[in-house]
Amino acid sequence: MTDGWKIKVTVEGQPARLYAAAESDPRLALVLAQKALGASLPRDRLETAGQISAQTLEKFGIKSGEIKDVTESSAHL
Repeated sequence: MTDGWKIKVTVEGQPARLYAAAESDPRLALVLAQKALGASLPRDRLETAGQISAQTLEKFGIKSGEIKDVTESSAHL
């Protein structure tokens, strides 16, 4: 497994959410998040918020090419 990226998603009028994307390229991680979440740009704002180790992705059960909402667990990232 490769490292991944934290993706911060901000939708107008809602609290920001944090996702973990198991994709090593930050641009592809953003595309993965946009597709998985059905995000509508520019209304929805997606940005990388730092890298995540392969060990952390494994701990959260996130496999290559997957994305998961980790907002509630973000203190452990």
